[in-house]
Amino acid sequence: MRTILQKVVCLFVLFTLAVSCGERKMTSEELFEQCASGVVLIMNEYYYTIHLPGGGNLYFSDLDGEDMVGLTADQSEIMANRNMLFGTGFFVSEDGKIMTNRHVAAPQIDPAEVKKSYRSLIQAIRTVVEYRQLELSNQYNQLSVQIQNSTYYDFYGYAHTDYSAVSQLTAQQQELSRQFGELEELKENLSMDVSELKIESVCELGIAYNNTYVASEKDFKGCVVTKVSEKDDIDLALIQLKDKKTPATAHVFTLPGQSKKEEGLWEKVKRVFGNDEKERKITVNEPLYMIGYNAGIQLASISQGIKAQLTSGNVSQESDGVRLLYTIPTLGGSSGSPVVDEYGNLVAVNFAKVSNTQNFNFGIVAQQAANFMK
Repeated sequence: MRTILQKVVCLFVLFTLAVSCGERKMTSEELFEQCASGVVLIMNEYYYTIHLPGGGNLYFSDLDGEDMVGLTADQSEIMANRNMLFGTGFFVSEDGKIMTNRHVAAPQIDPAEVKKSYRSLIQAIRTVVEYRQLELSNQYNQLSVQIQNSTYYDFYGYAHTDYSAVSQLTAQQQELSRQFGELEELKENLSMDVSELKIESVCELGIAYNNTYVASEKDFKGCVVTKVSEKDDIDLALIQLKDKKTPATAHVFTLPGQSKKEEGLWEKVKRVFGNDEKERKITVNEPLYMIGYNAGIQLASISQGIKAQLTSGNVSQESDGVRLLYTIPTLGGSSGSPVVDEYGNLVAVNFAKVSNTQNFNFGIVAQQAANFMK
């Protein structure tokens, strides 16, 4: 009995030591070496489609004030003039799932602004149409005067008509009437009611791996959007490789509550019975590191291929459970970057900066990312 009790006590002591032993802090070089292979550069080529109530579509690439940039009814034309943006993502599963920001994977546009622009466009077109109709009416009246002048009276009061000229002038009037009618029909079809307009973004996504060469758009590996957060304050999205295979050499980031790929028995015991990392409180002034592609392809591309960058800072405000504020500097392209602590644990997904500064930025906390995954 004593022997069994001694073994239980011994196992309890070992368990306690295993649970209490924290993970080893890593240097920034070690963090980058461990994590960079799982961080990808995202390219998104996109445009917007307006589905018209009466059928048919219009396409545009962006809004510039109240103007729809590149507005066209020709889809092949907008395909050749799509918008392009770059962002960052990171692997969160073995089946090719990559987490990033919603505004990277599926850039949205304010429907109210588009409808306002469309209404202004319709009004402008109606104005042009009405001006053209006025021109056609004036031309028609001028032809009527010429037809009257095609008949004259001689000295004895007999009327003489140039029937050939009258025939030509009448044919021109008929053509003007036809054009006027087409414009009138167009004006009637240009409804100012925008309530039924539907606007959607059309995206083509690709990713490139750290430490690889990218010479053109064809070097980006195809992805699709699989999930987009519907919560305004959770700027997250999941995209997935079309072949659903995370490269064997790529680091897969672990979200709170998930088991790590290389997790052993003691790690499982610590995760289940010990202090789960999702419960770990991030403290003010704690050092953090971000791995991403600041400024997109512009900074990433060097003579040795594309390279991710590691930047660092500190927690500057206690988290509200959704956002985390830190002093890591960012640029366009940093959106969707993983933010990790000194142990390599994911603590946030970078998504926004404080206006007019590069040194205060926000991340969605890792627990919210885990909730989004579920």
